Order: sequence, then structure tokens, then C-alpha cells
Amino acid sequence: MKQFILFVAGILLITTFCFSQKHAHEKKIQSSNNVKQFWFVLLLKGNNRTQDSATAAKIQDGHMANIKR
Repeated sequence: MKQFILFVAGILLITTFCFSQKHAHEKKIQSSNNVKQFWFVLLLKGNNRTQDSATAAKIQDGHMANIKR
């Protein structure tokens, strides 16, 4: 699982680097107002999965509401 996560993270970094290099020649000097912040989030299942499906769904809804906030 860790190898897969590292593989995906590596692919994202390489893709981001290639994209920025490809479009760098099209852009002039950017002001600090054009800086955007992005978040990369990995959602993983934990080891403690003993609750029933209704409780798990309620917990998951709470997590997603927190993320969207």
C-alpha cells in the first residue's frame, strides 16, 4: 500500500513538473496575486473497522462535512 501511495505521489509530482515546464514559456512574470493554493489529500482506511455500516456511514458523513468546510 505504501509503495502504491508513493508511486501515485511520484506520478503527480512528475506530471505537475512537466505541466509547469510546458506552460512556463507562455507566461510572463506573475504577480503574487496569481498564486493558488491546492491541497492533496489521501483518505485511508484505518485498522479499527469494527462499527456497523450505519455507524460507519454516519462517521464518514461527518468526515466529509469537515473536509468540505
